[in-house]
Amino acid sequence: MRGLQLRWPHSSELALTFTLISGSALVLSSEYLIEQAEQQRQSVQQRLFAAHHNVASARADQEQLPALSALYRTLQARQVIGAAEPLNWQAQLEALRLQTPGLRYTLAAQQPYAALPPGQFIQTLSQVKLQLDLLHEGQLFDVLDKLRASEVGWFLLERCSLERTEPDMPTSRLNAECVGGWLNLHRAETT
Repeated sequence: MRGLQLRWPHSSELALTFTLISGSALVLSSEYLIEQAEQQRQSVQQRLFAAHHNVASARADQEQLPALSALYRTLQARQVIGAAEPLNWQAQLEALRLQTPGLRYTLAAQQPYAALPPGQFIQTLSQVKLQLDLLHEGQLFDVLDKLRASEVGWFLLERCSLERTEPDMPTSRLNAECVGGWLNLHRAETT
């Protein structure tokens, strides 16, 4: 039986093996570093895109700010935003009643209202019920237009119904009943 002999590689074989192992390690580490660099590049690119989006959004907000500020001041002046003045609404209804024969109304106290999503403002509505005796439908539209054009408050119309007083007569009068109200927004108390 022959004995097992170990043979030591020649220095050139050893150098070649070392070079192959080192080269493989460099290739693998290079691939890992390239993959890491690509992930970092994508992350930076996403942050850059988000920053560009934020800057564009801020610029758009800045451009809209003067118009929104003017609208806010207009709504404050009309008492849509801020302290509600139901006496002003009462005065408008009374002036409208004097201009419109056959108009009767009731104005209720402010109640919570949720037309808009909850936010910094509490919404209330003072319900108005109108009853009108009319010669024709156009009179109803005139009354509603005057309420919408009011310089105090923001009138919201919920519904109207019309009914002939004498349905069999071609020239019969109309009765109208409408429900709506004045919307008010005021800042929620922060505690």
